[in-house]
Amino acid sequence: MGKWIYYVEDDTSIRELVLYALKTAEFQVMGFENAASFYKRMKEQQPDLILLDIMLPDEDGVSILKKLKSRPDTENIPVIMMTAKSSEYDKVLGLDSGADDYITKPFGVMERISRVKAVIRRSDRSKGSAGEVLKIGELVLDCLLYTSDAADEEDSVDLGGRRIIKKKKNREIKSIPSD
Repeated sequence: MGKWIYYVEDDTSIRELVLYALKTAEFQVMGFENAASFYKRMKEQQPDLILLDIMLPDEDGVSILKKLKSRPDTENIPVIMMTAKSSEYDKVLGLDSGADDYITKPFGVMERISRVKAVIRRSDRSKGSAGEVLKIGELVLDCLLYTSDAADEEDSVDLGGRRIIKKKKNREIKSIPSD
């Protein structure tokens, strides 16, 4: 089974063309004509990648992007903006708001597929094989491999003479010398 991609685009003909091209590239896809239907589906299942138009009827794509990147459960889902807004300002706004790539319309089918594959490759590498990976210098922590049953707000582990502290509420990780 291929990776799941959601595409939010209000123009039916563009949405269907993009979804068809992605299916032929062996991705699993789902399209949405507005933000409301997209948000509803996100509560049920999250994709591996989101393609997002900016000019939508109920909420603009940059606003959707900012919401996704501000939530811990969606902040690491890669997003590619696919839009007719082609000014340098619009591109910078999208990328600085958290987009992983920005493609302007009209776009070529082969280039779009290649960009999707490239973003997914980068996303897979940054997650590692088990999930979210945190790198601090030469120290690498796989947050899914390290678990604890502690119910408090803070958890720690001793590594090489240093105590690594993970605060559960805001996912902050810091290192202090062990006692």
